[in-house]
Amino acid sequence: MGEFQQYFDIILFAMVAAFLVLRLRSVLGRRNGNADLRPLVSDEVFQQFATAIDERVAAKETLETRILRLDSADIVEAGLAGHSAQTTVKLVSKQINVTRAMDGSIVDGDPERAIEKTDYWTFARDTRATNPNWALVATSSG
Repeated sequence: MGEFQQYFDIILFAMVAAFLVLRLRSVLGRRNGNADLRPLVSDEVFQQFATAIDERVAAKETLETRILRLDSADIVEAGLAGHSAQTTVKLVSKQINVTRAMDGSIVDGDPERAIEKTDYWTFARDTRATNPNWALVATSSG
């Protein structure tokens, strides 16, 4: 029974990670999305996202991200340190990222060309907490 529970947990974590990826990606480029984003990320990750958004606003640029498909979501690391559960998910997706200037001209990216992007997202949760949500505590690309 214990082995089944471990596999079930891993599958559940992957599903939660995929859902959070899609939810976070849908609001990252929107200034008013900070209120939906805040409870799902650590202070450090929130600050990084907020800084990137503020820099785009100051430059009068917008970032358009379209995720065409999520090719894989694999748990590459999971562990428990004291009462803190942590898992790192490798996400491989096909997406289109375009940064535009205020006048609509393209600053970076190609709206017609999808790229393969690999991200590593680390989630953590205090196992003593009554809140069942996991928080995004680190991101990296590779």
